[in-house]
Amino acid sequence: MKSLSFPSARLYIHDLLVGNGLTGAQAIQQGAREFGVFEDGGNPEEIESVGIPERDLTDCCECCQAAYKVLQQFFSKRSSTTRALDMETAWKSFRNRLNYYRAGMSSGKVRPLNCQLACSNLAPVIFDLLLQEVHRYS
Repeated sequence: MKSLSFPSARLYIHDLLVGNGLTGAQAIQQGAREFGVFEDGGNPEEIESVGIPERDLTDCCECCQAAYKVLQQFFSKRSSTTRALDMETAWKSFRNRLNYYRAGMSSGKVRPLNCQLACSNLAPVIFDLLLQEVHRYS
């Protein structure tokens, strides 16, 4: 797995969590605007979310839901004929990378770190992984 790539983005999200008192999901949405994920200054809170695939709902926290919405809006602005496939591929890659990260963080424990229990703690990592997917398709 590629390592985390955006230390300044992770610090920005951490600052939003600690300094501004935002939730992890709010910080990810604000970070997406600040780091230029939306060319037109879009707002993932305004888009109608089709919803996270049911197979991923078991362990999907609010931060992951926010990341999904950000990816949805990012891909909705693309003119590619493979937009839906790109979205699905990016989401799958994001989830795989997050699961790999969580498994590494919980080494020595019986189960991987639960996303629901560590949602805000994982927000900076989730945002980093999200940016990696966005940059891969930019």
